[in-house]
Amino acid sequence: MKLSHRYRYLSLLLIFVHFIGCTDKGKKSPTDTPTQGKIHIAVDEAFLPLMATEITAFQGLYTKAKIIPHYVSEKEAFHLLLEDSVRMVVTSRYFSEEEKAYFKAKTITPKSLKIATDALGVVLNLGNPDSMLTKKQLVSILTAPDFTWNKLSGKGSKLKPEIVLDKEGTSNYYGVLKLLQLKEDQLNIKKVFVGGDREIINYVNLHPAAIGFMGVNWISDEDDPTQTKFLNGIRVAYLMPDSIEKRFYADPLQVSEEFYQPLQAYLAQGFYPLTRDVIVCSREARSGLGTGFTAWLASDKGQRIVLKAGLLPATMPIRVVKIRKDNDLTN
Repeated sequence: MKLSHRYRYLSLLLIFVHFIGCTDKGKKSPTDTPTQGKIHIAVDEAFLPLMATEITAFQGLYTKAKIIPHYVSEKEAFHLLLEDSVRMVVTSRYFSEEEKAYFKAKTITPKSLKIATDALGVVLNLGNPDSMLTKKQLVSILTAPDFTWNKLSGKGSKLKPEIVLDKEGTSNYYGVLKLLQLKEDQLNIKKVFVGGDREIINYVNLHPAAIGFMGVNWISDEDDPTQTKFLNGIRVAYLMPDSIEKRFYADPLQVSEEFYQPLQAYLAQGFYPLTRDVIVCSREARSGLGTGFTAWLASDKGQRIVLKAGLLPATMPIRVVKIRKDNDLTN
């Protein structure tokens, strides 16, 4: 009798253990640490060259880490983050109040960190003689219904301009609207979405009336032979700083015209007007691989990669040197 009781007790114990094992199967225990494991992240395509290099360097140092990037639009990146399809995103904006509220309802505290200052480069066809522009002129190009290139200096063609962007919903698209203080319905210009920043260069090279807006990290790494090859076919515009433009239009005779390309030193000094941040936004609730990679991006090694990419590092000092006025991203 005692033996049968023991068997019954043992059977109940096995059933209980099996039940606990089944209920825990749905709960995935953490499998990654700050330096190993596998995670998915989303990256705005405008920052692909920078982040591809950062990921390669990080994985080269931490060989047990695997970061799988999804290069998508800014809009899609946050959609993936909200759906818990990725652990973190790299875009040009912080969390919105609605997104913060969404995570708060799920008892998640999202985190953001600026890792660099980037800029929107304005690219023109080589045959376009008007490569020195003010923001006021850019607004006219994009919004005036009867605008043609010859109305700038009289030297350009009588063609109507067309704006060339990677995709709708990207940081490039939103950046143009935000930095020029425009709404979508104010754009009175033919819009061409070509799929990516590299395709912007190709399109502008072949279309004399085109004006493209793209991430500077696609055109600022002089050591990248692919970038150098592409840059031979376009011209990067010079823009007037905001501080000078205000005084220039108030009293043109008292202000000398100064224009700058999106070179690193000019980003540091605030001379180039179309700048934006590169932000890491994370939903990671613990110290996992996402946290480790974010720390890498802000570290000395990660910031040196930012520096080499031609962007302005967020967490390391840089030495600003005098740049010759004949310096040109497309020379």
